Amino acid sequence: LLYQRIEARVDGWLEGGWLEESRRLAQRRLSRTASKALGYQELFAYLRGEHRWAETRRLIHRNTRRYAKRQLAWFRADRRVRWIAGDALSAEEVANRVLENVGKLQ
Repeated sequence: LLYQRIEARVDGWLEGGWLEESRRLAQRRLSRTASKALGYQELFAYLRGEHRWAETRRLIHRNTRRYAKRQLAWFRADRRVRWIAGDALSAEEVANRVLENVGKLQ
């Protein structure tokens, strides 16, 4: 489910003008950190002609999934993190659960 959401989100960003934004940014002098940001690195490579569009999209999906996997590992190692299964809850219920857990940390 997480990977499906990541792919849908990436595709939404691409459909929403991310490539055009990257094209404008590629004309500026960016810091090394900014030029290596997730997704932008792949889009800049595409703009330089290093990959075809399908490969660029595949790389962004893959690298975003890998980043999410590293984030999950990081959070799983932190005993303070309390997971909330938000799929079955309303936004209000999720907010209430978050507030309940914040109160427990203090």
